[in-house]
Amino acid sequence: MRRRRRSVTVPVPGRDVDDAVQRLAALAARQRVRRPRNPGDLRIRLRGGGRVRVGRLSGTNTVFPVLRGRLEAPPGGGVQLTGTVTENEATLLVLAGQVFGLLVSVVLLALSVSAGSVSGGLVTGGLALLFVVVVWGLQRVRRDFVSDADALLSALDRALGRRR
Repeated sequence: MRRRRRSVTVPVPGRDVDDAVQRLAALAARQRVRRPRNPGDLRIRLRGGGRVRVGRLSGTNTVFPVLRGRLEAPPGGGVQLTGTVTENEATLLVLAGQVFGLLVSVVLLALSVSAGSVSGGLVTGGLALLFVVVVWGLQRVRRDFVSDADALLSALDRALGRRR
């Protein structure tokens, strides 16, 4: 299983890369001191060489993708953040846990049927079916990577003073 990725280019206000870094640093400072902090709030980290990491504050049961990129001056002028939005590792951990739970259910079902316990097989099979239905239902109501990535870019645009 691989994390999903999406290449993006976001225009950033500033005359040059240094000016854009200063503006993003000011925005990051404002975001850090803002209280109370809520899941979904922007987190911006700047590193040397114009490298930028933009994410959103995760909640108890919510994780968001992360944008990692570099500030660049395109040939036409201005500044842009060019990078990749990557799915959070925790999303794959949840998926792996669901697959593990399903495999354990199937193994228990096979063991109970091979032991000759019909009632145990029915109970285990029913629980495995219930597990599949619950996971399917939770995946249906969960937002997907594309909408999470779009929401991250929209939040960044709003923070930069642009409308998306």
